[in-house]
Amino acid sequence: MKENLTIAKKKRLIEKLKNAAIYYRDYLLGKSFLVLYNENQFVEVLFKKSDFMHLTGVSSNLNAERFFDVCLKKGSDKRYIRESDIFTTTLHPFHLAIKKLEVFAEIHNVFYKASYLLEDIRFEKSSYTFGVANFELTLLCERYSNNTYLRLLTKKINSLFIL
Repeated sequence: MKENLTIAKKKRLIEKLKNAAIYYRDYLLGKSFLVLYNENQFVEVLFKKSDFMHLTGVSSNLNAERFFDVCLKKGSDKRYIRESDIFTTTLHPFHLAIKKLEVFAEIHNVFYKASYLLEDIRFEKSSYTFGVANFELTLLCERYSNNTYLRLLTKKINSLFIL
């Protein structure tokens, strides 16, 4: 069910989405991170254009790739993100989207700083194939195919939330 957001809240989301899209384009889009563990095992995390919307926690009436494209555009371009393009839901509420977007620019640090790999992570209502964690952020991931993992979810340890 959609949340009823004020224009002010939507504008706040849009500003954060624009910044997140720039970060995603510059640091993650098209990149593949190979995580090696146990000497001979590995997982690959690939960041695609279609993954951006899921990572933000914001929903849209646009498809995932178009959503990313319009988040990158500026007002003088022919198409930019608008208040009518976005919404949050009771399952993925506004406050969670804001939290996700506040730590968004830290995602790549999990791959560049000393980190730990966790396997078969189980919570009361969800489970994940693996997670990559440092002391600031944890990325929880589901298996997509073979050794490629998508649908990244983020958990900030000190405030204990999952994106």
